[in-house]
Amino acid sequence: MASWLSRTLGRLLGTARAEKPRHVRARYDAARTSDENSRHWANADGLSAAAANDAGVRQTLRNRSRYEAANNGYAAGIARTRADDLVGTGPTLQVPVDDEQLAQAVEQSWAAWAKEVRLAEKLHTMDLARMVDGEAFALLVEDPSVRHAVRINLMPVEADHVCDPAGYYARVNPDADGWLDGVRYDRFQNPVEYAVLRHHPGDDPRGFTREYDRYRAEYVCHWFRRDRPGQLRGVPELTPSLPLFAIQRRFTLATLLAAETAANFALMLETDAPAYTDGDDPPPTPFEALEIERNMMTTLPAGTKAKQLAAEHPQTTYPEFKWEILAECARPVRMPVNVAAGDTSKANFSSAKIDHLGYRHGLRVDRAACEAAVIDRVYALWLDLAVLAGAVPPDAAGLPHKWYWPGWVSWDKSEALQDAQMLASGTTTRAELLAEWGLDWRDVLRQLGKEKELMDELGLSPEPEQPEPPAGDPVAARLRLNGHLNGHGGKN
Repeated sequence: MASWLSRTLGRLLGTARAEKPRHVRARYDAARTSDENSRHWANADGLSAAAANDAGVRQTLRNRSRYEAANNGYAAGIARTRADDLVGTGPTLQVPVDDEQLAQAVEQSWAAWAKEVRLAEKLHTMDLARMVDGEAFALLVEDPSVRHAVRINLMPVEADHVCDPAGYYARVNPDADGWLDGVRYDRFQNPVEYAVLRHHPGDDPRGFTREYDRYRAEYVCHWFRRDRPGQLRGVPELTPSLPLFAIQRRFTLATLLAAETAANFALMLETDAPAYTDGDDPPPTPFEALEIERNMMTTLPAGTKAKQLAAEHPQTTYPEFKWEILAECARPVRMPVNVAAGDTSKANFSSAKIDHLGYRHGLRVDRAACEAAVIDRVYALWLDLAVLAGAVPPDAAGLPHKWYWPGWVSWDKSEALQDAQMLASGTTTRAELLAEWGLDWRDVLRQLGKEKELMDELGLSPEPEQPEPPAGDPVAARLRLNGHLNGHGGKN
């Protein structure tokens, strides 16, 4: 009675003794395995990045990616377009110091060397290899044929050259000396040394040898995308798209085959006659091919009627299917489908421009990675040798430097207006804007000065300045906002 009374009073007063808590076990639907999803997750594993991307797996992916890029127009177009947009005519060096003569000496000497060794072309090749092969290697080697005081060259090599010289592919972790797949690492996973085969493993087996050279890491540029912690080698960026490219080609070939089959059968004879018996006129032989003459009149066999094979291909969904597959194929490289297809007929001006924003942001990320993995390493060695060779003044050692990449084609005159407004507001500089087009701001200003002097001498008046848009103009306000947000002179 007392316990019942106390519980009743506790409930009434809100001071009831807490009951024993119930344990609730939460579940993730994606962590459950059922008959319905077991096949989908059958290949999921817990391998490390090094084990998942071992030498055998990378070789298989490289071979298949190369095959697809060599035989699929879309795959080849995606790779080449990305390389064109990323590298363009190559980065421009600018040395931001007050001593203009010193800065120009370094910049002009570097530009001459880069042109001599075709640096932009080799960066283009390396980006193609990074997408198709998964990683790009280049060796900094001494080249007596270089017509410059600094006689070094950048020699790209395929990823197949950098492997275990003994051909031992089973190991997935560095050995006791730190070697793995032709690269020796320290305990912080930094490359220390590379073993590079002198001959490609795909050369004629009768003449192929596993002779190799060892290069210190400062003479090797290794450029690839790291998707996982602990990943030491790269896989093709087109890897998720390889099955999709195959599906797209199969669907195209199936559609073509169906259309050809329908076109090859000009006419078919359908018969309702009973089975042939002795004494009757023999019916046409099944599947017999009969030639049809032009402008003729004829009669059909008794009990038959003419029928054409319905041409049901290509289906109305054929263009949409190919477009959707292509969009998914290009997504791993962050390329919009209109760029991958080379066709903007399905997009208006605004949507096409917006699609390019994320794509160009990804290109800037890749350019920063290229600077760290390739260009800065090449420039550091080049500058040391240039000082020793007397190609640049001794004071050039240790000077700061910046890389300016080629800009992209302006969309409309609003971007030029945005550049002018940003210059007026001090949010950008002529050096930055002109470097995006591969121009030296000093040369441009000197040329402008010469033109102005000649115009004054001839009594010619300069072109009138463009009027500033009204402050209340919504277009001008939007341009000013974009200028502050983007900060790259409208080239975004």
